[in-house]
Amino acid sequence: MTMSVAAPIGGDVGDWVTAHFEEFGVLRGQIARPMGFGFTMSLDMTDEERERLASHVQWLEQHKNYEVSENRRYRRVTPKDPQSTIILADGTMIDCFVIDISMTGAAISADLGVEIGMPMALGTVVGRVVRMLDPGFAIEFLTRVDYDSLEHKLICPRAELRKRLLEEA
Repeated sequence: MTMSVAAPIGGDVGDWVTAHFEEFGVLRGQIARPMGFGFTMSLDMTDEERERLASHVQWLEQHKNYEVSENRRYRRVTPKDPQSTIILADGTMIDCFVIDISMTGAAISADLGVEIGMPMALGTVVGRVVRMLDPGFAIEFLTRVDYDSLEHKLICPRAELRKRLLEEA
């Protein structure tokens, strides 16, 4: 069984990793493939442990989807490529990992200290921090983004974002 882990650090193929998850407990395994914002790891588990984890993941997914459908105005989606860029009010660009997005906001993980109300842009869309998450934070956009253009406007690695901004200037 393998799992992808979004993390601020990586490692080399074959490195051993011990990861602590509130929902799953301690998971150990080896890095199978590095990624831009983390890695894929091959879990070191018995068949019984794998069954228990799979059952727990399925239960969490069903439970989360039930709760979310009751509380959300706009559905949230996980972007195909979660790597993007935040632009702070002073123009500083920071790489980030986008956890999920909707027409009115996004959940983000970044190596950045933020405060509620802090203005920033995710990709080309301006918003403000409205909630702290573990890990990361949520921003609410100043204007609603059309569902069909969500990923195009929000998912912008730094080089692509600079190019877009120069073209618009």
